[in-house]
Amino acid sequence: MRKRKLFITVQVIIVFIIVSALLYFINIYGVQHLLSLSSDNLIITTLLVLMLYALKSVVMLFPVIAIQIAVANIFTPFVAILINVVGTFIAVSIPYFFAYKYVVNPINLLNKSNSKIDKVLCYKSNNEVEFVAIARLSGLSMELISILMGALKINYGKYLIGSFLGTIGYIISFTMLGSNILEPFSKEFLYSLIFTIFIFFMSIVILKIYKYVNKKTNKLKNDVL
Repeated sequence: MRKRKLFITVQVIIVFIIVSALLYFINIYGVQHLLSLSSDNLIITTLLVLMLYALKSVVMLFPVIAIQIAVANIFTPFVAILINVVGTFIAVSIPYFFAYKYVVNPINLLNKSNSKIDKVLCYKSNNEVEFVAIARLSGLSMELISILMGALKINYGKYLIGSFLGTIGYIISFTMLGSNILEPFSKEFLYSLIFTIFIFFMSIVILKIYKYVNKKTNKLKNDVL
């Protein structure tokens, strides 16, 4: 028991040091400026981006959109999308594994912190990929969904697939938006903006349809029983 407590304490201290250092530099430079400092060395920049995603997974002080747009201003669109996808996998994995390993029953705690948890749980089904994808479209924060899925012991492979399906539309749209953000009057920026709005409304439509079908299916099951 003592070894376990010591192990957890060391983990917390390491995370605290890393988070404090990154927050210090972000507070001074901002995400965009911080990345531009190393933009001449794309390998270092990529590693820094992934560290920022790891930081994002435990600290909700800056939106993931800021990272995606900053990355899009440094790399080509295709490479930026790939980096943002990998970064997103890192950002959703850290809270998931923490909850999977340490959180026993977070439902009551999460319910107190965010009333949308109940709505997300209503989407739960036997198809874990489908459940995670829908949860990612629900509007609940990335970190809370990751903690919830880890606590529910969702299969990690299926969790990643569901997270990818639920976030890829926004990753592409915000990356493309960031690639053209310096030219707000260009047709490329306009197309990116339209695509972003399209993804937003499609997410709402998918949620509405899924909720309607889920409600009908549950009603049918209850009638049969």
